[in-house]
Amino acid sequence: MTAFAPFERVQTIDSPINGVVQQWHVQEASKVKTGDLLLEMRDIDPQYRDRIESQRDNLSNRLSAKQEELKSYRLQQKSLIAARDAKIASAQFKRDVAQQKIRAASEAIVSAQATLDASVPQVYDCIILISWLFVMFTFVVFFV
Repeated sequence: MTAFAPFERVQTIDSPINGVVQQWHVQEASKVKTGDLLLEMRDIDPQYRDRIESQRDNLSNRLSAKQEELKSYRLQQKSLIAARDAKIASAQFKRDVAQQKIRAASEAIVSAQATLDASVPQVYDCIILISWLFVMFTFVVFFV
């Protein structure tokens, strides 16, 4: 088809949505500036806007649900951290108690060793005394 008037020629433009040109706001070879409105398009599918809004609402609802899920996970994380910290504190307390018991037992061993060390000479003295008494008793029994 041949057309001499610019508005009579078929013109193809690329657009992210399917549609038809409803009105041109510029003519061929017009000077335009950034931001000038060139044309208005009309969607071929009259339900397109409703479907896009429905999808947007659905995505918005999914986003809200995921945000709530994230809040739940963060709360659960805080709870688990608090439980972990409580268990660590409890374990440290039990360790401290066990260390105190070890210190007390070590001191008792040292004390018992000191008592034993102090009593060994007395035992030897008793053994010597008993031996001496035995010798004396034997002497008395045999000679008297």
